[in-house]
Amino acid sequence: MSPDRLKELRLFNFWGLLFTISALLAGTLVYSSKAFPTEEEAVEGNPDYPKQKFRCCRAWKIYSFLFPVTIITEFVLTVYYWVFLWHGYCEIDGTRYEGDDWPARCYSIVFDHSIPLLTLTIDLFLNMQPFIRRHVTMMTFLVFVYIVFNFLWTIITKNPIYDTMDWKSLKGIATPIILLFMVPIIYFIFEKLNNRIKMLMCRQKNIVEIAEGKAWLEKQQLQHEEFEADAQGRLDLMAKFNQV
Repeated sequence: MSPDRLKELRLFNFWGLLFTISALLAGTLVYSSKAFPTEEEAVEGNPDYPKQKFRCCRAWKIYSFLFPVTIITEFVLTVYYWVFLWHGYCEIDGTRYEGDDWPARCYSIVFDHSIPLLTLTIDLFLNMQPFIRRHVTMMTFLVFVYIVFNFLWTIITKNPIYDTMDWKSLKGIATPIILLFMVPIIYFIFEKLNNRIKMLMCRQKNIVEIAEGKAWLEKQQLQHEEFEADAQGRLDLMAKFNQV
């Protein structure tokens, strides 16, 4: 690996692209799998439940964690770049491009900071992946790990990865701290947005509950309660007739 490529590993954008590719590949594998369980089949302990469908459920759980992490990472990257890092020009191999030249010359930068988020947003509207609230802890932890890495890199090399995170000025210290606290808020916003999309698209079932067998069990319990209520009603009616 060349030194220039090695330096790209320090950029949060590199990991965002890696997460995006992984999430899209994982989603493709999960949704194209013919072994995806039906509502009735997806009950742990069901003897008619094939083993390959258990594996599909595990793959779905991995994907259901990877996708929210990825789309929020890309959202933060995209907004942060175009609001704080973009200055109306770009530099490639020491040459500065601005004005009418930069869109054609800097297409790779535009691609890296727009297309991944656009692709994931389309995927969100098409497939409506769930946002599981307990995953917000791991998402926040991942951002914390990168902030620590950013701090150590800056201290050791004396060269900040991003100018807005120089760890010297008030802005350079406040930016990563604010970013860390904003991640859970953004996660909850996406969770609400995802629920709104489900309502607009008239999708009633929660795929996570189906994959874990909860929806089927709740359906069986409801049917059992309705049966008991109906039976009790019949008994009460018969008791009234007997009294007459």
